[in-house]
Amino acid sequence: MSDFPFVYFNHGELNPDTIGGSEELFGWFERVVTDRERRRIMETCPAPLAGLFAWGDRFVYFGSGEGSFDTDILETYGAGEPGMAEAVVRFNAALQRWAHRTHDIVPLAFFTGPHLGEKDDWGLWSEEQLEEAVERVVDYARARPEILALLERLPERALDSDGGALGEEARYFSYIFGAILRWDVQLVADPEALDLLYATDGILGPVSPQTVDESKVHRNGDAVSVYLARGGHTGLEAGPAADLEAGPAADLEAGPAADLEAALGRLAPYTQLAFLASHSARRADLPGRLTHPVDFVERLVATVRASRSAVITSLVRMIADNGCQVGPTFDTPDKDRAGLGAALLALVHHREDCPPLGFVHAALYHEWTGEYAEAVAVVEHGLACHPGSLALARAGLAVANLGGQIAEAATFAELVAEVETAPDERSILDQSYALVQSGDVEGASDALWAYHRDGGNMSADVWVNLLFASFQTDDRESTKRVLDLAEAARKEDPDGLASAALLENMATLHVSFDQQDQALDCLRRLRLLQGDLGHDDFESLRTSEPLEPLWDNPDFVALFKE
Repeated sequence: MSDFPFVYFNHGELNPDTIGGSEELFGWFERVVTDRERRRIMETCPAPLAGLFAWGDRFVYFGSGEGSFDTDILETYGAGEPGMAEAVVRFNAALQRWAHRTHDIVPLAFFTGPHLGEKDDWGLWSEEQLEEAVERVVDYARARPEILALLERLPERALDSDGGALGEEARYFSYIFGAILRWDVQLVADPEALDLLYATDGILGPVSPQTVDESKVHRNGDAVSVYLARGGHTGLEAGPAADLEAGPAADLEAGPAADLEAALGRLAPYTQLAFLASHSARRADLPGRLTHPVDFVERLVATVRASRSAVITSLVRMIADNGCQVGPTFDTPDKDRAGLGAALLALVHHREDCPPLGFVHAALYHEWTGEYAEAVAVVEHGLACHPGSLALARAGLAVANLGGQIAEAATFAELVAEVETAPDERSILDQSYALVQSGDVEGASDALWAYHRDGGNMSADVWVNLLFASFQTDDRESTKRVLDLAEAARKEDPDGLASAALLENMATLHVSFDQQDQALDCLRRLRLLQGDLGHDDFESLRTSEPLEPLWDNPDFVALFKE
């Protein structure tokens, strides 16, 4: 027996700093609640949460009025005090008392409080009961096929007009089920729960009109793997399947592509796309193993209903990443499959609802195949759909620089400078390179100086670009200033600035200012680095024309004796 009377998710302290304008919660009961019991429960509900009540046979979904949760707490429990802290403590105590009274009226199976604070022992124990909570919800749905029938129309939100009270019950039931799924419930052992997940549109959903909850895709990937490995269980009327002995990824990796495609075909098109976008699909090397992956995905995209269109582009982008074995930071990609990634993204990056990241990844895959003009064209199209997108502007700048498209790179550099408030090292290097290549050395010098003044990371590469841009402006005073700063930085951090390019450039400039001792010091350091970070051909410096004033210097000659 537990020391706690019922499961109370999020039981603990509330944080007044995170109280917002609205809150919606729910309770699930051990039995059907009568009309009289419903009235008693609603009559005693704390005022800040009494703005909404939606009932099912065994559940209640309730919450605040529109935009008034925080103000209602302050007005009801603030007692004239200026801050929220004490009001929130009083409100939380009132909510917990009401939950106990509700449990006395009708026994609660589980209840939820605001997810806004630190959980105590009761809250932590309740988290361990999530699996049981999911099972109760699944059992409820299994016994109510009429609700499941309505759930399939939830994305169109057509329930109130022709579903009546049952439609409202179905909608709020789906909210509760979606809420407990978001608490990291694993469904790999329960195909009935997985079926319900599909029915409630819960395999993933839009976080905003142009994005997708990727964590939910990946979390449910294993569930779909088990589903497929079990042969595509589709009926809630069937009993639970036996637990699998082997892991789902192993089952998928072992089977031929034709069998896999047949198993996938038992699922709804949207669910197939969601699975192909998951980490489980990546582990099984999908979609690379599909017979014709681009055609396969194109057919799925064409058949997914319009209500889910906003997230399709994000899913296809994730599928392309899986096909190229791309990680979150592109650390271990399979560049040989870049053509596959580009072809998959070509299915969606022409659409206006394609998010910026879809265009960015499409440009990256074209870059990997050496198709720089195509990469730039994709970015330009993306910017037409998302004007002012920094991610797109930076992607365009990078690929235009690599492809030698000087005019386009300069245009992208100007856009990046307009929308970026604090450039990082990669961005300032790309900007300054593009400006120098286009002939705007003063613009490059100004941008690099601003980066230095703002405390940007002055790596060896940044110092090289700043030295070069300053030298190209023919402003000797500015060049000397940069050189002195670089020399001071090098002496302060000799290991961090151990760069052959930097040392050679500094040596050349020191010679131009008749500072032979400083030039020789740089060359000695460069000589010591040879074999690790050294010059590709140190011997060539013996006859380097910019170093001609050193040719007769004995210390310079000694550097080349070995």
